[in-house]
Amino acid sequence: MDDQSQRGIISTAEGESKDWINELPDCILSSILSLLTIKDAAVTSIVSRQWRNLWKTRPPNLELDIVNIFGSVYAPLIEPYRSILSVTSCSLQFDRQCYIKRVNEVLELYSGNKLDSFKVAFFLIENLLKILINGFIQLETLSLNDVEVDPEFLARLFSACVLLERFTLNTCDVRSNLIIGPSLHLHDLKVLTCYRLGRIEIDAVNLYSLEYDGYNTEISFMRTPRLARCFFKGWSIGPVPHVLTQLPLYSELATLHLQIRNNFEHIPQTFPTLKNLKQVKLDLLMLDFELGSVLNILKAAPLLEELIITTRAPDYHGEMRNLSTFSHNHLRKIKMQGFQGMWFKIELAICLLKIATKLEVMVIDPLGSYYVGDGRWVKMTCCYQDGNEDENPEEYDDPGDENVDNVPYELLRWQNRGRAAVQERLKDVKTDAQVFIL
Repeated sequence: MDDQSQRGIISTAEGESKDWINELPDCILSSILSLLTIKDAAVTSIVSRQWRNLWKTRPPNLELDIVNIFGSVYAPLIEPYRSILSVTSCSLQFDRQCYIKRVNEVLELYSGNKLDSFKVAFFLIENLLKILINGFIQLETLSLNDVEVDPEFLARLFSACVLLERFTLNTCDVRSNLIIGPSLHLHDLKVLTCYRLGRIEIDAVNLYSLEYDGYNTEISFMRTPRLARCFFKGWSIGPVPHVLTQLPLYSELATLHLQIRNNFEHIPQTFPTLKNLKQVKLDLLMLDFELGSVLNILKAAPLLEELIITTRAPDYHGEMRNLSTFSHNHLRKIKMQGFQGMWFKIELAICLLKIATKLEVMVIDPLGSYYVGDGRWVKMTCCYQDGNEDENPEEYDDPGDENVDNVPYELLRWQNRGRAAVQERLKDVKTDAQVFIL
């Protein structure tokens, strides 16, 4: 074997044994460690002298939940309970003082000079937040999940963190009125399923997006002149009409998403014009409702271009006659989700086709998905039954269709019968729009 071949073998052997990961720049190593929980990243400090302080320089986004503080081994224990445990009902098996002690240790060791995002998620936290927030004047994103939040903390938050742009309260125990601002930088606000929440006041001149999910809460938008997107999820009688009467005050509002569950006051026939509204999403997820409310929104939004309706109601208690007494000249696209072929939904589709004189496309979907806040979506299933399309349905024999290629029975019946029944009802409607029945 010649010298060149031997050198090649030696080089190959050295390459196989060389520690290539330590050749990476510290900034890349720090980024890799940021994919681990804080607890697991800290363990890497024993790998070598070079790695001793790497985990302390992770990107400026801190998430201090139980898994990050106590380690990924606790993830399977926590996740099953996140959706059912209330803030005040349980602290699981974690000692509060131990948790606070570990959080303080992490913050003391943190070597960054800027913090963009700070997320705390623990079942019982009292004074910790007030201490922490004052130390991060450049904080841009704050998300609080399952946290007790008192008025003093809220009063100090926006004076201490003047650069805060995104603020989320998710399943928090607020125990008071929620006063947001004053703030010049806040542009994204989410208040979702918070407990013991009183009145909401918002003073944020650059607020662009608002998401709210709650019960009988009085909402005062106050100073939000640039509000362009609003998602509102109401559960019972009270806040929905109150919100609608205030929306016309926001001239830049372009997207409105209303999700209504249980009983609610019908959307009034007359209220001020929403002159710049371009897109409306209506999720009507109750047992029965009055479809005239949909048309009342159309009347109030003369420049509306897109309407998405998601329905789940099995029954209708209202007047269907004389609904199409006006025309809409800007509506271009309509989508109806969760369409079960119910007779009154077919009547609504016919009415919308007549009203929207410039309509380009209507999509009727037995499935679909709807938004529930904070970036989360819920997929819908088909609930079609034979005879849904008839106001007074007769008894239909069960054809005994078997599950085909894992297609659910209701969806199979829609494909075999429901779709054709809806097509038959819509075929005589005069419209230039394309109608797609999925």
